[in-house]
Amino acid sequence: MAKQTTLRDLTFRHILKMFPRNQLHTITQEEQAPTQQKPSRAWSGRSLWVRHLDCGSCNGCELELNALENPVYDAQHLGIEIKSSPRHADVIAMTGPFTRNLVEAAQLTVGAMPVPRVVLIGDCAINRCIYQGSYALAERPPEIEQAIIAEVPGCPPTPQQILDALCQLKLLGSTGHSQGNAPSSE
Repeated sequence: MAKQTTLRDLTFRHILKMFPRNQLHTITQEEQAPTQQKPSRAWSGRSLWVRHLDCGSCNGCELELNALENPVYDAQHLGIEIKSSPRHADVIAMTGPFTRNLVEAAQLTVGAMPVPRVVLIGDCAINRCIYQGSYALAERPPEIEQAIIAEVPGCPPTPQQILDALCQLKLLGSTGHSQGNAPSSE
């Protein structure tokens, strides 16, 4: 059974890459187990680029999503970046209930991705929460429903919950890449 990589392991590997060999008494994996085969390069070694799409929320989830960029959580240090173009994004983070005004914009955003993948952030995005029955809401189109790969519950979820979900996607490699972004095998 394969060992599951944790956030702590990911952070430790990143720190090892930051310092030259033999500085701060670092020990690389090759020095620990020289007989093991070197694993092929997995997608989890790459950055996860996220495009945020607000579908009509109260901005609670946006505040928590923006907190990932501050020095406390520092998502960029873990290889998670917020991008402005869906063409460059690996994942779309949708917040808020799906409103009628955003149907076309959401379809265009998801359609612009090489491989559509959606993460729903917050209870409103997952099950409409307190907005159920509102005249302003619409059903998510099938192409968006089929692209959902993860949900982060909470009203709003904490930045740590969002970061954990994105790191799990990154570590599991469930977001893959299109041919243009595919990692080269070593």
